[in-house]
Amino acid sequence: MNTVFLSGSQGITHLNGQVRSRLDALLQKSAHILIGDANGVDRSIQMYLAGKGYRQVTVYCSGSQFRNNVGSWKTKRISVPSHLRGRDFYTRKDKAMAEDADRGFVIWDGSSAGSIENVLELLKRGKKATVYLEPKDQFFLVNSVEPLKLLLSNVSGGAMAAIERKVGLSDALKALQSS
Repeated sequence: MNTVFLSGSQGITHLNGQVRSRLDALLQKSAHILIGDANGVDRSIQMYLAGKGYRQVTVYCSGSQFRNNVGSWKTKRISVPSHLRGRDFYTRKDKAMAEDADRGFVIWDGSSAGSIENVLELLKRGKKATVYLEPKDQFFLVNSVEPLKLLLSNVSGGAMAAIERKVGLSDALKALQSS
């Protein structure tokens, strides 16, 4: 099956022509799309898919309340312990999508820790991700640690420090290299 986990930065609300072209290629292949319910890229992709009338979509959410399901697609709620909040709450759905997908497509602003965490989750499961780095207008195929390091070489020091703090990037890379 061709199941793709689509994700990206909440700060990106516009899909450019290159990204739309890649999405169209997935639709032409009748890919099953897994998408979260966040604003930003998730909502923008949902709007695009709904505009195309595409039905092979499952929207994931953490907990019971969906923030966005533009196309009234099939849904999957991921149970989350009631004490979790913020990042810990929402990453539960992302981990489930990484598990359920065959591969990923990430639209990244070059600073969002959550987007990199999704790439790490895919790599942990032996899956690849295509990452569109918006500030560079460039696609990266990330299928191991080395291509991920190449992608991250485009990130500013301040953004890297934030990613390290939020997702423990150094430890995650070490774990991937030793597996």
